[in-house]
Amino acid sequence: MRIAAKAAVLLCGVVLLLSACRREEGPAERAGKEADKAMQESAQKMNEAAQRMGEAMHKAGEQMGQAGKQMGQARRRRPRGARRGR
Repeated sequence: MRIAAKAAVLLCGVVLLLSACRREEGPAERAGKEADKAMQESAQKMNEAAQRMGEAMHKAGEQMGQAGKQMGQARRRRPRGARRGR
């Protein structure tokens, strides 16, 4: 008997859930969906911008490394007795 009662309660719960899912969206639900969509699009654009910025920073770092190497090479080529620009 206990199993039959539990099954009946479970069946009623499932019926209630399914009937609640069939109702049409109201203005609040539609507005919520639109807000969710806008937030997702915004997050995607922010991620894309962050990716581009990361790539630009990587490129700038490489250029700085190359400039540092060139400065080091120029310093080694300078004659020993040459004056520094003071």
